[in-house]
Order: sequence, then C-alpha cells, then structure tokens
Amino acid sequence: MALIDVDSDPWQSELRGCENLSYEITEFLSTRSREPNRTTDNYARLSTNIRVRLKQFSVQIQQLENGPLPRLITGEERERRMREVETLKSRLVRLQNQFEDRVNHPRIPEYAEQSSSIQRPFGEASGAIEIKGQMKTLEEEQDKGLEALSKIVSRQKQIAETIGGEVETQNEILDDLAVRIDSTDTNLVTETRHVAIIDRKDATCGYWVIIILLLIAIIVVWVI
Repeated sequence: MALIDVDSDPWQSELRGCENLSYEITEFLSTRSREPNRTTDNYARLSTNIRVRLKQFSVQIQQLENGPLPRLITGEERERRMREVETLKSRLVRLQNQFEDRVNHPRIPEYAEQSSSIQRPFGEASGAIEIKGQMKTLEEEQDKGLEALSKIVSRQKQIAETIGGEVETQNEILDDLAVRIDSTDTNLVTETRHVAIIDRKDATCGYWVIIILLLIAIIVVWVI
C-alpha cells in the first residue's frame, strides 16, 4: 500500500489519461472497421486520427515509465505501477496490430494496380500513398516498442542477477559466522575444563598444607 494520497498523485491521473486514450483508439478502430471502402476520405481521416493517437499513447506510456516516483512509496506500490505500465505496453502493441491488420489488405497484382491507378482520381491515389506512409511509420514505431520491451527484459534480468549475487554473498557470510560460532563454543568448553582442573589442583594443595602443618604440630608436641 502506498504512503501517498492516490487521488492527488499525478502519476495516477496520467495512468487514467492513458487508459481513456486507449479506449478512444479502440472506438476509432471499431468505427473504421465498419467502413465499406478503404479508399474513402472518411477511412483515410479515421486512419490518420488513429495513427496520431497511437503515437500520443506511446509517448504517454514512456512518460509513465520514466517519470519520477514519490519518495514515500513502498516497494509493493512500485511493482504495481510497473505492472500497470507493462499492461499499457501490451495494449499498445495490440492496438497497433489491429491497425496494421486493417491497413495490410490483400495485395493487388502490379499490373492491375497500375491500370486502376490510371483511372482513379488523384485524391484516391494520394490516399493510398498516405496509407502506405502511415504503414511504414507504424512499423517503425512498433520496432521501437519491441526494442524498448527488449531493454526492459534485459534490465529485469540484470536486477535478478544482482539479487542472486547478493543472496550468495549473504549465504557465505552466514556460513562463515556459523563456523566461527562453532569454534568459539569449542574454545569455551576447553577453557571451562582447564578452569575445573585448576580448581581441583588448588583444593589438593590446600589439603597438603594442612597435613604438613599437622605433622609439624605433632612433632613439636612429641619433642616437648
């Protein structure tokens, strides 16, 4: 649970804005799919609007991913936000695929395309050129998105390797500490035994002193 006010968090507001934009793109795709002819001005206009919003959607996702996080935030909340960004990235790829599937129509034979382009009005020919340009732009953006996703996976792998190395180091420290504790216990037992032996020796010496004094006293009494 985050330690900040979620309602006043700009990150949450940007997240909701991204989600609303994705819903808007979905509506445009649905409207365009109902167009009977892809060469109409309305179809071209819808395609342009979708392309612009897809670009905006991609930029907003990058801002969510690279934007500063509040200081008072838990690790759990940080992980939740990363998952939200990954979900939005997947949604972006899905929307781009839907857009490209609609644009990538079955290819017309070259001779038929050339003959029909002679008879088509100039507006329709320019519309086809615009669509091809949009397709190329979207392909480039998709390549960039895949490259960014690859970098994320690589960064997560590096983090996992770092954590694994730290765990191994801590295990080595614990093992060394256990060995030292065992050695200390052994030394303590040995020293305890030495103290017991010294105590017994001290008691024996006292007895011998008393015996010698008694012998001296007996001899003195006997002489007197």
